[in-house]
Amino acid sequence: MQDQLDYQAEAALINGVANQENAYQIMVKDGENKAEIKRLDRVFADSQTAWAQQITEVKAEIQNDIKASVLENKKAITKVDSALAESEQRTQAQFKDQSAVISSKMQAEFSQNAGYAIHSVNITINRNGTKYNAGGMVISGEFKNGNLESYIGFSANNFAFFNPANGKLEPFMTVKNGQVFIRDGFIENGSITNAKIGNYIQSRDYTAGRAGWKIDKSGFAEFGNIKARGEINATSGSLRNVTIEEDCKIKGTLSVNNIVGDIVKVYTMYEGSLTIPPSPFDRVVVIPALQISAKSSKQAWVALNGNTICRARTYATSMGGYSNGYISVSGYVPSVITGYGVLPKNVPGAIQYYQEGDAFMITILAFKA
Repeated sequence: MQDQLDYQAEAALINGVANQENAYQIMVKDGENKAEIKRLDRVFADSQTAWAQQITEVKAEIQNDIKASVLENKKAITKVDSALAESEQRTQAQFKDQSAVISSKMQAEFSQNAGYAIHSVNITINRNGTKYNAGGMVISGEFKNGNLESYIGFSANNFAFFNPANGKLEPFMTVKNGQVFIRDGFIENGSITNAKIGNYIQSRDYTAGRAGWKIDKSGFAEFGNIKARGEINATSGSLRNVTIEEDCKIKGTLSVNNIVGDIVKVYTMYEGSLTIPPSPFDRVVVIPALQISAKSSKQAWVALNGNTICRARTYATSMGGYSNGYISVSGYVPSVITGYGVLPKNVPGAIQYYQEGDAFMITILAFKA
């Protein structure tokens, strides 16, 4: 084991310029194994410029192929019109053909009207002859032409944020292989091209069956109000107060309690009154057959909203002829008549049926005009 300490110091004043340089070295060596610290301090000043620089290296080495070192270079430069400060550090570990390097640089400069500051960190891995840029960070700010520009950039395939308040190394946000994972987040306004929801997504005011909307992973969706365009495919459900604007095909069985539209509504009644409900379009009310039969002069009639739309009467008749003398026959002939009326839209139809003869049921047809 051999200990060695080398120390040097130099100072010079050349041509009225102040310049001084000091070099320090300490080293210990045993065969091919050694450890050393080197340091170089330099300063300079004249009427226009002043600068200072310090270079430090801490290094350990075994068998020429296992090495570890930290190299720092710091300098400060001032001129009558600008100022610059810079600090660089290179931390390296090498095991034979494999190495890991951390390079860090901080630089700040300002002149009369502009300035900038930048801090960068870069990690490089060399393994089996391949160089990998494992990760890095850049933080910068620049003031130029009256405007401030700032930038923060990261390079890594895994990136995480931790909350120091809870004392646990549990990330609240992670970036992994280009994907961002957030445990709990709030977005005031956002634009998402594509999204995958693991459980459900809903509006802030969602209340089941009452307000808002919700879509869950099972495919269930609930909306308080929706306008849909295009194809809708449903296998069950219910609709209330809807309008089908154009054609509709029903391939199965249609079961309805009430139909209002361009179809025939059929009513039957004996003598008395009946009301046809109003519809949003004009309709024709038809009495296909009003029949009367009696042994004397009688009549029957049907009125729609007070207006007679058909009337039937019995008519007296007589016949005579000779058959072993003169024979005559007389009586009243029954009759059958039809009639119709127009029922305006949104107006109920009051039907009044009067019958003086034998009791007959009438049929009433109502359809779109």
